[in-house]
Amino acid sequence: MIITGLQAVKDKTEKIKVFIDGEYCFALNLEEMEQYMLYEGQDIDEELYRHILDETVFPKARDKALAILSRSDKTEYELRNKLKQDGFTDDIIVRVMDYLKSYGYINDERYAQAYIYANKQKKSKLAIKTWLMQKGIASELADSLIDREYRDDTSEGSDYELEAIKRALAKKVSSLESLDDKQKQKLIASLYRKGFELAKIKRVIKNDDF
Repeated sequence: MIITGLQAVKDKTEKIKVFIDGEYCFALNLEEMEQYMLYEGQDIDEELYRHILDETVFPKARDKALAILSRSDKTEYELRNKLKQDGFTDDIIVRVMDYLKSYGYINDERYAQAYIYANKQKKSKLAIKTWLMQKGIASELADSLIDREYRDDTSEGSDYELEAIKRALAKKVSSLESLDDKQKQKLIASLYRKGFELAKIKRVIKNDDF
C-alpha cells in the first residue's frame, strides 16, 4: 500500500487527509503524522495501517460520538452524518455504531418512543412521523411506534390527538364564539395542514370545548 496523497484540512486541529492507493483512508493531526512518520510516496504495510486505525482513528471517532451524545440524544442517522462530516470513513463509522449499540448509547426505537410520548399532546401524528423521519427513523418503525402509543391511549380512555388540537386552538384564539364561519374555516385549514385529522378538528371546533 502506497501513500499517494496528503491533503491539508484547515480547521481547529489542522488535520491531514491521508490517501492510500488513491483512496481516502483517514485524517490525522500534525502530531499524529509525526508520530507515525508518514509521508507521501511511503510504502505503508498492513500492520501499521491497522495500528493507526485501531489505536488512533477509531478511538478518536468513538470519543467524538460520545461527546456528541453527552450533549444531546441522537439517532443513528444523525450521528453517522456528524462523524462523516468530521472526516471519518464508513468502515470506522460502522465500528463506532456497533460499539455504541453494544452499550445502549444509541437506540432509535427508544429515541422515537421518547419523542412520541413527549409530543403526542402537542403535535399531530403526521407531524410527529415527519419529524422522526427527518431524524432518520424508518417510516415503518415510526408508524408502528405511533400506532402503539396512541392505541395504548385509547385503551385508557384518552385521545391525545384531540388534546393536541385543543392546545393548538388555544394558542390561536381564546374562544370561537366571536368568530364567523369564514374565520373558523381558516382555523380548520390551518390545523389540517399541521396533519390533524379533519373529523377531530371539526369535533373540537363544533363543541368549542378547548
